[in-house]
Amino acid sequence: MDYYHPNIEVWDRRLFSLICPGKEENIGRDEWIRRTAEAARLFGTGNVSPNFVAGIEMAYSQAFPHGFRNVEEAVRSTAEGIEILMQNEIVPKFDTWGGLEPLSWFGRNGVSIPPLEYYPELYIRYKELKREYSMPWPAGLGEAGAGGVSKVPASAFMDA
Repeated sequence: MDYYHPNIEVWDRRLFSLICPGKEENIGRDEWIRRTAEAARLFGTGNVSPNFVAGIEMAYSQAFPHGFRNVEEAVRSTAEGIEILMQNEIVPKFDTWGGLEPLSWFGRNGVSIPPLEYYPELYIRYKELKREYSMPWPAGLGEAGAGGVSKVPASAFMDA
């Protein structure tokens, strides 16, 4: 085994506890991050790649009034997580939360999806941080860039 992706889903501490209650209860956010950093020391730079569900931090409805309402604040929160992870030799990746499963809790409770401008703003910030910390693309995902041979269906962050 040479690649590991301990999915964190969402960076914001409050949202993590609400969106990932099982992870919060059984391990806890801080311990999840500590273990991810430890894995990066074991596997090496680029070989530990936790997943963020890009956009979930903007989940909002009357039933779930907790998500960010402002694109800039949501991007700032996730970018904070990206930067802390990269400082620890961890290269996060994204799945794009662009639609709701109608029978999921969020779908049944009218949770809104993020506005389209959220995604390019996040992916631009990701690319800036990746360049700033001289981080490779996450291992095992294929070639980055438009027209590349990505091995994952949610490769928008690599195509930006």
